[in-house]
Amino acid sequence: MDEIRWIETLAMNAWPAEILDELDGWKLRWHRMSSRRVNSVWPNEWGGEIPLAVKLEKVEYFYTLRGQPARFQICPAALPSGLDEVLEARGYTVDALTAVQTASVKKVLKQAYKGGLGVEVKVFERLEEEWVAAYCLVQEAGVKNVPARKEALGRVSVPGVYVLVRVNDDVAAVGRGVLERGWLGVFGMTTGNEFRRRGLATLVLGALAGWGQAHGAAKMYLQVMENNAGAKALYAKVGFETLYQYHYREQAHTL
Repeated sequence: MDEIRWIETLAMNAWPAEILDELDGWKLRWHRMSSRRVNSVWPNEWGGEIPLAVKLEKVEYFYTLRGQPARFQICPAALPSGLDEVLEARGYTVDALTAVQTASVKKVLKQAYKGGLGVEVKVFERLEEEWVAAYCLVQEAGVKNVPARKEALGRVSVPGVYVLVRVNDDVAAVGRGVLERGWLGVFGMTTGNEFRRRGLATLVLGALAGWGQAHGAAKMYLQVMENNAGAKALYAKVGFETLYQYHYREQAHTL
């Protein structure tokens, strides 16, 4: 359980919310961007000073003020024990079952695609406009979203790396890594539709792993939706295995 809580802490630091309030151990996250992770409660610590019923009311008020339903990210480390069942009884629905997978850096380096003719791999140790623009392009987010994405990513305070793959000068795939305490978290993995099934995602993973190894990382972690069979198969090829799962509990909409 300690390892799960530790990875969840690293992941929270790797994608920080715009607003982070602490409530008796829980972290209440809010962000103007539509991302479940940074618009949900991180409930993996328990202060024990406020009754659970009161805490739930405070959480719901926090998100109501911001025009959102309350949402909890529930993993095996969530506290108190039985929180998931309490939220279910309160009418919260389940969403976005996700696997958290880990792999050794050495194994990913060994298994990853090494590239080929016309394939260029660029590695940035700082958040650059070129990478953010490429990230928005492959995610089909549009140019207008570039400043907002850059602002959000700019809040990450731990060391990071940004990988961009071009094929014949066209943006093909991107990914980013966040380094903390010997772990490299993998985020933002995206491949353009016309470049899929060419091994480019594993090329990105290999570049991230290479940078991580050079900076002291021994292990990697990532999150992948359980219903994304293609991504799970891809990650399995380079050595990732599921360590645990999490899901979200979202407050039912009320009139």
